[in-house]
Amino acid sequence: MSLLPNTPKPWLDLLALMHDEVRFQLQGLMRPLEKLMGPIALIQQPGGTEPEGYVGITRQANYQRLLLSEWALAQKHPEEFLRRAAMNEQMFLQLKRQDNQQARTIVMLMDVGPEQLGKPRLIHLAIWVLLIKRALGSNAEFFYGFVQDEKQTLYKSIDRKNMLEVLASRQCSGVNRLNLQAWQKIVETKCEEEGFAVSECWLVGGKTCAEYEVEFPNLKRLAVTEKLLSEEPKLILRLLSNINREKVIELVLPDDNACVHMLRNPFKSASKSLITDASKKYDIVGMGATSRNGRKIAFRTKDRGIALYSIPGSANGSLGKVRYFMPVEGETFAAVNVTKRRLAMLTFDNDNWYLYLNNTSDLGKISFSRSQRYPLSSNLNSISEFILTRNDDENNLWIVDEKKILRKINCDEKTSVFKTVATQVMAVEYFENALFYVAHTNSGFEVVTYSDKEHQEKAVYHSNLTESDKLASQVFVHSSGPWRYKSVGSLAFPVEKNKWALVSHSNIHSTVTVLEEETVIGTININQLVLDGVESLDVNLRKKNCLLVLSGDQKTLHARVESLDLVIYEQDYVITEIKLNTNKPYLHYRDSTGAYCVYSFPRRELLMRIEG
Repeated sequence: MSLLPNTPKPWLDLLALMHDEVRFQLQGLMRPLEKLMGPIALIQQPGGTEPEGYVGITRQANYQRLLLSEWALAQKHPEEFLRRAAMNEQMFLQLKRQDNQQARTIVMLMDVGPEQLGKPRLIHLAIWVLLIKRALGSNAEFFYGFVQDEKQTLYKSIDRKNMLEVLASRQCSGVNRLNLQAWQKIVETKCEEEGFAVSECWLVGGKTCAEYEVEFPNLKRLAVTEKLLSEEPKLILRLLSNINREKVIELVLPDDNACVHMLRNPFKSASKSLITDASKKYDIVGMGATSRNGRKIAFRTKDRGIALYSIPGSANGSLGKVRYFMPVEGETFAAVNVTKRRLAMLTFDNDNWYLYLNNTSDLGKISFSRSQRYPLSSNLNSISEFILTRNDDENNLWIVDEKKILRKINCDEKTSVFKTVATQVMAVEYFENALFYVAHTNSGFEVVTYSDKEHQEKAVYHSNLTESDKLASQVFVHSSGPWRYKSVGSLAFPVEKNKWALVSHSNIHSTVTVLEEETVIGTININQLVLDGVESLDVNLRKKNCLLVLSGDQKTLHARVESLDLVIYEQDYVITEIKLNTNKPYLHYRDSTGAYCVYSFPRRELLMRIEG
C-alpha cells in the first residue's frame, strides 16, 4: 500500500526552527488569538454544486450510500442493524462536491510605525503565523505587506528570513489615510490581474490604524495597544469587522526578557555557556549577589563560573534546580545582576564587553566596544554587582569599580564607553524605578537620586556634619522609605570612634553606641524583625530603624536604637562573613564550618544552608 505524501505545513516548519521556550510562549499567544479571529469567511461563486466522487465516511443518513459492511450486518444480525439505525451509529459514504468557491486570498497589512514598537510586534508575529496556517487550511493564497512601505510590495514567501523581516521592519512615520488608500488600489489591482477574491484583509496596527474608514474587501481591523499601570505585561486587542460586532480581549504576555528574545531573534539557539545540572555540587565561594525580592542568589564558583540558586520560602523547602553558567571561551565574568526572573551577566574579552540576559536560555547577547577598561575587583572570591535601568530612550548599566567610582554605560550604543557619574561612592541601590547613591563630598556626604525617566539627578539628603563625617568610611542603607526626591530611607554611618548615627527618612537623627570589638552590619526597621515583645514597645519606637550589630564573639546579633538593645539571632558557630539584604529582611552569612546560610527575620527560621 502506498502512502500519500504529507501536506507541507510551512507554519509548523517555522515553529520547529525556533528555540523550545520561544515556541512554547508564541503558541501560548496564538491560542487566544485564533479563538478571537474565528473561522475564515468563504466567498461563494454563483451556480450549483455537482458531486465529484466520495471524500470520506459520515453518519448523515442516506441509505443509497450505506456501507456494504452495514448491509452485511443486516443480513446476519438484523436486530443489531435496527439498533444501530435507531442510535444513529450506521456509516455512510460522504459525497465530494465540486469546488464552487472562487480562488481565495488572505491579505495582511501591518502597521510598523511608532505606535507598534515593542511588545505589540509580538501580536504581528503571532497573527502572521496564524494567517499562514489559516490560508493553508482553506486552500487560499497568503500575501502580506507593511502599511508604511513606500513601494507597496505584497510579499508571498514564508520562511525564516521572511519572519525575521517581519520582526525587523519598522518606520518612524505613523499610518495616514494616503497609505491606506494606496494599499486599497494595490489590493484591487492584484485581484483583477490574478483573478482571485480576497476572503479576508487583516489590518493590524494601533488606534490610529483602526480609526480610518477604508474600503478593503472583507476588512478586519485588529487594534493592538499596551495596557498601562498593569501589574503584569498585557495588551488590549480590539477586533473590528464589517460583519461582526467589536470583540475585545486582554492578552497577558510573557516576561520582558522572553519578549525581547522573541522580537530580536526567535531562532537564536540557547547559549553554549549555559549548563544546568541540579545534581552537581558546586564549590561556591564568597558572599552571594541577591535579587531584590530575596528569592534568588548567585555565587561565584571556584572554576570561575556562576551558580544561581532559588532560596526556599520556608525551612521545609528545597533548593530546587541549580543553574550553572560558564563564560564563553575567551571571556571573563565581571559582574552580575539578579532579579526574580533572570540573571544578567557582564563579561569581557580583549575587545568587547558582553551583556548576557539569561532566564532558562540565552535571551539575547548585547555587545559593546571595550574601548576603555575599568579596575575590576582583584578578589576572585567576590562577585561584583551592577544595576540595569530602562526607559523609552535608553538602557543604562551602572557599576561601582574597585576605586569606588560609579560608572554608567548606555547598552544601546555599541561604541559607547563607561562614563564617570560620581567618585568616592559608598553605596548604590535601585528602588522605586530610581537609582540612588551615597557619595563623599568636600563637606561631608550626600544621598543623590537619579531618575532615568527624567534624566535628572537630585541630592535628597546632605549631611550637615563636618569633620566627623570623615569617619564615615562605610554607609549602610535600608529601603524603609522610598528613595525619591522628597523622601529617603534609613542611613547608618559612624560619627565617632564608638558611635554611629541613624538618619531616618524624616531626617531624624539618633546615635547608637557600639563597642570596639563589635561589628555593624546594617540597619533595619524594628517592625520587620517580628520579635517576641516587640508589640509591647512604644508605637513610635517600633516605627524606627535600628542598628544591627554583631557581638565580639561573632555568634550573636543585636538590634539597637536609643535605649533598646535586643538579641535577635544567636548561633553556635562563629560568623566569618555577613551581610543584610537591604530590600528583604534576610540575613546572609558564612560560618566557621564554611557553610552559607540565609536566615529570615519575618519567619524566624533558617531558609537555606549550603554546606562548605
